[in-house]
Amino acid sequence: MKKILIVVDTSRGPGREFLGGIEDYIGTGADWEVSVPPPKYLNDQTFNLNAWCYLQEPDGLIVFGYYRLNKLLKLDARKVVMHHAVEQQDDTAVLTADSVAIAKMAAGYLKNLGHTRFAYCSCVDLPWSQTRKEIFEEAVALFGGAFDHYHFQLTSRDDINQVRRDLANWISSLPKPIALFVCNDDIAVFVLEACKLNAVKVPDEVAVLGVDNDELVCRLSTPSLSSIELDFRQCGFKASQRLSELIEGKPDRQKLMIAPVRVVTRESTDSLAVEDEAVREALVFIRKNYQKKIAVSDVVEYVSMSRNALENKFQACLKKTIAEELSRLRIDMIKDKLLNLNISINNIGSSLEFTSPEHFSRYFKKAVGLTPNQFRKKYRSLD
Repeated sequence: MKKILIVVDTSRGPGREFLGGIEDYIGTGADWEVSVPPPKYLNDQTFNLNAWCYLQEPDGLIVFGYYRLNKLLKLDARKVVMHHAVEQQDDTAVLTADSVAIAKMAAGYLKNLGHTRFAYCSCVDLPWSQTRKEIFEEAVALFGGAFDHYHFQLTSRDDINQVRRDLANWISSLPKPIALFVCNDDIAVFVLEACKLNAVKVPDEVAVLGVDNDELVCRLSTPSLSSIELDFRQCGFKASQRLSELIEGKPDRQKLMIAPVRVVTRESTDSLAVEDEAVREALVFIRKNYQKKIAVSDVVEYVSMSRNALENKFQACLKKTIAEELSRLRIDMIKDKLLNLNISINNIGSSLEFTSPEHFSRYFKKAVGLTPNQFRKKYRSLD
C-alpha cells in the first residue's frame, strides 16, 4: 500500500471539487493510504506544514491551492502539484489551468452579448494571468473589438481603499458599455466593489466576468458574479491517475490542464450591449423562446423585417447569423441540463422536440465535438 499525502486547500470551492475528484479515484480501488494535514483552524502558530509532510515519508504527494511550499517541493517523493514556479520532471507532474482556452471562451461569450469594447483586469504578476490577457486581447482583435487593460498591486503594504479608488477611476474612464474580463473570481468581486464607488452600473455599463466559478464567492457578491467554470473535479481524478503512474515509474512530461467547461451566467453579465433596435428586439425574443421549437422565420416574423435585412444587421452587429445565435443558446442549455439534471439524455432531447435520439446526438456533436453521452461522462461531477 502506498502512502499518499493530500495537501489541498478545501477552504474554497475549487479545492473541494478537486478533492472530490481524488475521492472518486480512490473509490476505483486505488491501493492508497491517505494522510492530510490538520485543518488550518486547528493549527497553532508552531505547526510547520513542510516539517509535518517530511515526517510522513510519503510515496506520493498531491498539492493544490498552496503556493509557498518551496521546501515541500524538494521532498523525495513522486508529486503532482499546482504551482506556477514548478517545472515538469520525471518525478513531478504540474497542474495548470488552460488559460488559452479560458481566455478564448471569455472573449466568445462576451462578444455574443453584443459587446464591441473589452478590457482585462488583473492584480497578480503570474504567467497564467499574463497568458489570459494576451489571448483575450488577440481574440478581441480578431473580431475588431477595442481593448484596454489594467493591472494593480494589492499587498499588505498597499492602502486597500486607495487601490480601490484608483481602480474605480479607471473603470469610470472606460467608454461604455464595455465587457470586463477579470483574471479570477476574487479579483472580480474587488472590481464589483470598485464599480459601486463611482456608481458604475453593472451589467448595463460594465459587464464583469470572472474565472473559477467559486459558487460561494459568485453567489454572495452583489450583483452575483458570472464566471467561467473549470473542471476541477475531473482534474483531481486525473491528478490521482498521474501520481499512480509516476509511482509505478511511468513519467509523462505533459502538463495536466484544467479545462474550462462553460460560462455560468449570473447578474454581472445579464444584459445585451446591442445598439441596433431590431437586433436587440430579435435577441430578446430569442432569449425568451429558444427553449421552444422556434426557427429563424419566427424571429423574422416577430421583428417584422425581411429576412435578408435582419440577417445583414446580425452580421454587422454580432458577426453571426440568427441561426448561429439560436444554436449557441440551445447548446449552452443542453450542456447545463447534461451536467446538472438527473434525467436521461433521451428525455433531454425529447423535451427540446428533436425528432429522434440520433438527431439530437448529431446536432450536439456537430457543435461540441462530443456526443451528449460523451460530454456528460467527461465533465459531470460524480456523486
